[in-house]
Amino acid sequence: MKNNNCRKPLVSIIIATYNSGQTISRAVSSVIQQSYDNIELIIVDDGSFDNTAEIVMPFVDGIRVIYIYQNNSGVSAARNKGALLAKGEWLAFLDADDEWHPQKLELQIESLQFVPDAVLISNVPLRVSQNGKNFQFPVLDVTDLKDKLFFWRQEEFLRRNKIHTSSVLVRRDTFNEVGGFDEMLKIAEDRDLWLKILYKGQGICLNMPLTKYYETEGSLSRKIVERFEYNLKLIDRWDNRRQDTLDKEKRISVKNFIKIKYAVLFTMIFKLLKYGFVEEAYLFWLKLRDFHKKEFPCLPFIPWCLFVMMARVEFLRKRFKRAVKRFLL
Repeated sequence: MKNNNCRKPLVSIIIATYNSGQTISRAVSSVIQQSYDNIELIIVDDGSFDNTAEIVMPFVDGIRVIYIYQNNSGVSAARNKGALLAKGEWLAFLDADDEWHPQKLELQIESLQFVPDAVLISNVPLRVSQNGKNFQFPVLDVTDLKDKLFFWRQEEFLRRNKIHTSSVLVRRDTFNEVGGFDEMLKIAEDRDLWLKILYKGQGICLNMPLTKYYETEGSLSRKIVERFEYNLKLIDRWDNRRQDTLDKEKRISVKNFIKIKYAVLFTMIFKLLKYGFVEEAYLFWLKLRDFHKKEFPCLPFIPWCLFVMMARVEFLRKRFKRAVKRFLL
């Protein structure tokens, strides 16, 4: 790596790992190979019992690359431990089964010159399926970076998560100010953090594929219902009509909040029906019905049978659209 760290902020990279012996070398190597070299790498082993430590040790020097072992406490606790040890002005997170483009940090830091007050910068992830392990990063056009930036709006994240954790750079001061990852959340802890950070300051995204996200079997799977439950709890925390709201400054209007939650519940029910979770979809329809009665007591609500019919029509419409597209190609 080059020794060109003059006038460049230190970036602390945190890899939380748990039984990732098969992939951790790839992740660590992608950090070591960064063109931006004013970095430190903190690997927090969250109680692995495979060969993770054996794989990692050749990289560890105790100065630029640090390895910490802790009893299994969850990914949020592991990331927070890494942040506590970090010295950098910026924190970056990399999942142990993901990978970075060699210019990832360099291009993100360079992009900050256009939005110097930004507290978070992400990039577009490149999703790689299980059978695409040798999929290469595309050749990058690194000209006109300013034109490749777009701004995040905090309210967007009430609808769904739009940032992949391995793509993020966040100011350490802001991370600490909001309390880091919520260790009480089993699911959606990343989305919860982005919501809090973007409430504090501007977030930007560099529209370039600088991160490989490796999809695994069951990424959607059985936990979909549990994830939806957590997402609803997360959304409700931003209802400024509640005494314990996180929207202390009442930036999100009640009208927008109702609109967002209504749309989210609608989408959840459609997805559950799509993947065959009919009973679960009905339970979420009941949640939507109760929410509708609370917010619009004088307006009629869509019956369950009609809702199912609408979902089926939508599925058929999308299937027909895909079939026509394949035929035309």
